[in-house]
Amino acid sequence: MSLPPSFGASDTPVTAGLRKLDLKNLDSYRSWTIKKATLPIRTTLCRLEPIGLGTPLVECLTSYATRLAQAHCLSVGKLICNVVAPFIGKPYLRDARDAARMNKHDVVASDFVRALESLTGFSGLGYLTTVPFYSLFREPGLTRSRRAWCPDCYEEQREKRQIYDPLLWVLEAVNACPLHRRPLQTGCPHCGVLERWLEKRSIAGHCSKCGQWLGPRRKGRELGDPQKLDPDFPFILWTAESLKDILGVLPSTTRFLTPEEITDQVKRIAGQHGMRLPSRSRMMKTVLRICHAVHVMPLTLLTGDLQVLESRVQLGQLIKKKRTRQGVNWQQIQESFNNLMNETPPLSVKEIVRRLKQCSRPQIVKLLCKNFPKCRHLLSDRRADEHRKGQIALVLQFQNLVSSNIYPPPSLTQIAGQFKVSPQVLRAMCPQLCEIITGRRTKWKQKQRELIEEEVREVGMALHRRGMYPSFPRVSALLKTPSHLVRERYRNVLRQLQRELGYRT
Repeated sequence: MSLPPSFGASDTPVTAGLRKLDLKNLDSYRSWTIKKATLPIRTTLCRLEPIGLGTPLVECLTSYATRLAQAHCLSVGKLICNVVAPFIGKPYLRDARDAARMNKHDVVASDFVRALESLTGFSGLGYLTTVPFYSLFREPGLTRSRRAWCPDCYEEQREKRQIYDPLLWVLEAVNACPLHRRPLQTGCPHCGVLERWLEKRSIAGHCSKCGQWLGPRRKGRELGDPQKLDPDFPFILWTAESLKDILGVLPSTTRFLTPEEITDQVKRIAGQHGMRLPSRSRMMKTVLRICHAVHVMPLTLLTGDLQVLESRVQLGQLIKKKRTRQGVNWQQIQESFNNLMNETPPLSVKEIVRRLKQCSRPQIVKLLCKNFPKCRHLLSDRRADEHRKGQIALVLQFQNLVSSNIYPPPSLTQIAGQFKVSPQVLRAMCPQLCEIITGRRTKWKQKQRELIEEEVREVGMALHRRGMYPSFPRVSALLKTPSHLVRERYRNVLRQLQRELGYRT
């Protein structure tokens, strides 16, 4: 860099300072290219990225809506009611409980996916619902309506500061966590509420009713062996792992069979091996049972690789035997029936059936009455005698209570609760005694009202003598029971006293 010859003609403090600089040793920087910056598309809501998109543990759409509301410091109810529902244009979706259907595979889910993609500018939110899963199994009941979760997963997510609900937990067939190998929890351990996937005050990882943390209540708490509690737990865990794998490949794989092809292939295999043909509404459960029996992952069948499946299917593993009607051992039931008849107080026929553990059999009560008519009549007579004795004892107790002159006199409802009957039963059995009780109670109530009115007037007059205005707060504070002045009856008494004393009311 060289200065022009005329640069030093008129030196100023600035030019003098420039002459002292060593221009040869100055650092050179690259030149800036000033272009117009490309700004991202402006959206109504922030561009929040879904967690786990394209992985087996992708979050569900209700979890995404909950995190989106937290990102804007709003409740889920306000976000749905004031932002999302007006954009969709369907007023009935303003309620968060109706919006909880966005995890499903119906029109509501499609509307919310389209709305949230437009409001956030983020595409691919359809994979946060079971709409792609419905393309494989077009049957009802794919999703559960109540929230289910794994407490250990919530604890790990809190350590990573990313708390969400995976879409895997939404599937009705998933009842275990494949990561921690434990059953999913469906009720709040603090308040016991069964909440929906989306509530007005939903918070990720917390109960929407009591606000408590849904993770493990005690860190490091040992769980019992789930297999001892449920013998089918290995199959439940295998089902969760299989469906997790299917969710992981749904966004990237396009070579799945259609629902009609899956149905045809399963029915063909079932027909070749003498199996019972599955109904369309239970196709997913049938596919899982077949694959579990032959030790093949469901992806093998859904992607069209049926040779491995057919080669390993065994007839004995998959045939479901038809249930046969078992005979009733009436001799054994007769002995138990006779033993139960001698109990005191006598049991009803339905109670005897429950004791015999025969409630699952249809029309068992009619069968008992048909096979043991004498026992049935004898049992009815015993119950009738017991009922008459109970009525006589109840009348005697009622008479003793009336003659005891208890003060304050109890009401008829209180007496009925003491005898464990309804007031209508007492009125039907002892109408005269009920009238005596009701009359005593009415007179006592009237006397109590007069005492309270007198107390209000005395307190008001005492304040007036002191030169103080007998206002409602002052009188109420000096009463034995301040809540009495809440009733309009006693307020009118105080207003009448104020007018008598010359005050404006």
